[in-house]
Amino acid sequence: PALFDALKQAGYAGDMAVEHEDREYLGERWNQGLALALKTLRPLVEAY
Repeated sequence: PALFDALKQAGYAGDMAVEHEDREYLGERWNQGLALALKTLRPLVEAY
């Protein structure tokens, strides 16, 4: 993705935070929302 390419080219080596605020994944579905974020972002992050 272009965002990660731009950050890498700029020399960014910091953290990336996921703000888990989707109302669909509150309460009992909290962990499900985190798992979805991990599944979605892991392939993008591992490429770098």
